Amino acid sequence: MRKPSAFHACNIIFLPLVKCASATIMLN
Repeated sequence: MRKPSAFHACNIIFLPLVKCASATIMLN
């Protein structure tokens, strides 16, 4: 079980999505 690796991968995928969503909300 590699929780740190999974958590790191989740951050790599999740953080850009949050930034994109925030940018979309700001544009709207």
